[in-house]
Amino acid sequence: MDRRRFLATSLAGAFTAPLAAQAQTARTYLIACVALDKETDEHKPQIEAFRAGMRDLGYIEGKNLTLNWRYADNDVDRMRALVDEASR
Repeated sequence: MDRRRFLATSLAGAFTAPLAAQAQTARTYLIACVALDKETDEHKPQIEAFRAGMRDLGYIEGKNLTLNWRYADNDVDRMRALVDEASR
């Protein structure tokens, strides 16, 4: 192999390595879900439907999506605090 070909392939590899590394890092999204009432079994069908809808869109919990569920237990002041906390 001549020197020019060796240098060209070495430089091409050096320039494409950062692109390959960047392509492998997937972005993770965080959705904070805040409800005024208490967590009950009544919420489970809606929560599962939401998760299924997100999966249909390609967002998979634990892979590229984090869902953060919070309940205020019917306390408006706590609800405000939870929303403030979630928006940070």
